[in-house]
Amino acid sequence: MEVRLSDIDYDKSARDIDLPFHSVNHLKIVNSSAWQLGRFRLEGNFSYQNNLRKEQAEAVSHGYMPMPPNSLERKFNKNTYTANILLKYLLAGKHNVNVGINAEHQNNKRDGWGFVIPDFNSTSLGGFIYDRYHISDDLIFSAGMRFDHINTHIRSYNDWYKTPVGKGDSIYKERSADLMRTFNSLTWSAGINYNTDQWNFKANIGKSFRTPVAKELGSDGVNYHIFRYEKGEPDLSPEESYQLDLGINWNNGLLDIQLDPYFNYFPNYIYLNPTAGYYEGLQMYYYTQSKVIRYGFEAALNIRLSENLQADLKGEYLYAEQLSGEKKGYTLPFSPPWSANIGFRYMPKAKWAGTDGFISVNYKINGDQDEIVPPENKTKGYQTLNMSAGRSFSWQQYSIKINMQGQNLFNKRYYDHTSYYRLIDVPEPGRNFSVMIGLEF
Repeated sequence: MEVRLSDIDYDKSARDIDLPFHSVNHLKIVNSSAWQLGRFRLEGNFSYQNNLRKEQAEAVSHGYMPMPPNSLERKFNKNTYTANILLKYLLAGKHNVNVGINAEHQNNKRDGWGFVIPDFNSTSLGGFIYDRYHISDDLIFSAGMRFDHINTHIRSYNDWYKTPVGKGDSIYKERSADLMRTFNSLTWSAGINYNTDQWNFKANIGKSFRTPVAKELGSDGVNYHIFRYEKGEPDLSPEESYQLDLGINWNNGLLDIQLDPYFNYFPNYIYLNPTAGYYEGLQMYYYTQSKVIRYGFEAALNIRLSENLQADLKGEYLYAEQLSGEKKGYTLPFSPPWSANIGFRYMPKAKWAGTDGFISVNYKINGDQDEIVPPENKTKGYQTLNMSAGRSFSWQQYSIKINMQGQNLFNKRYYDHTSYYRLIDVPEPGRNFSVMIGLEF
């Protein structure tokens, strides 16, 4: 929420629900059904969701906005209707064919004296076909194709108060224009999976598609939750990507090695572009798109040192570069640096009290992030030590699970380059502990 000078006489009681605060109510109703008819299997999934969110803040005047009539700054009432139908067919023991359709309708209504996202309706309809073909016991080929049709209607919105323009004149400023957009896409993918006794190889190639959502097209306001002013772009094109990803795994029972490299090319990647401008004390961002390449890898090594002790090493790296637009040659905002994790996990023998117990220690290393998008700040790397332990216990017909965690045990002060709190110079949590207890019955 926005930080303002307050006229409320707070009594410092932790039991009070003071301003600002927000509430969220979410209702979800789902029906899932399946019918088996010989080689055919028909599955249906139908759902309705309602998300009601209210943001309350102290009513104060600022800028050209007079004193609001109440504390309801923002209200969002979103209804989502979804239907998914899937038909599976096993053909001659070799082909496993899936055919399906998806439909979804969203309706969002806003209220309150603050504005960030307009009212909108969105309807999407898609159909796909997917085949998984067993060439042999060791080799599987899969391929699929999908078509999507999306209609998005953004409603116009004007401020409820007047803004001066010129000499002696004022207007109800338009924050969002009435907009109708229609999108169509044809996407595809193909892949192979080869298995031997100790080796597993995977390769996939394909094209993906993403429609710009309402906030990317029509937002125009302060998003206090992530500390920035966001401005949409109504002329955005759909985001497309061509990707290639590989997977290589070797496992002999004691040693498990995994490597997953990937490559993406985006003809028009949609992202929030940071600027040097500020509005009401918060940095301004606007949605834009550019050509982007992105590649990297994830790697993991697991060693079974004994029956009860194992060690693992994990790492990941991502490189991204804009090939066009205002920030050509730079990476993407909030790009993560390279990282690595070194961990040990001990699993006590069954003679201990309870079952499924473990004790683990993890040392996390994050590198410096010097590749930034101006005016982003560079972020120094950090290392943290974390520990956790858990155990399951049986009591009568119940199962009790206890899990304890200790994070950042050395109380290291550090920043996460991908966190929104980095924008306002707020470090990540210091030393902290948590206990979770679960009961299954």
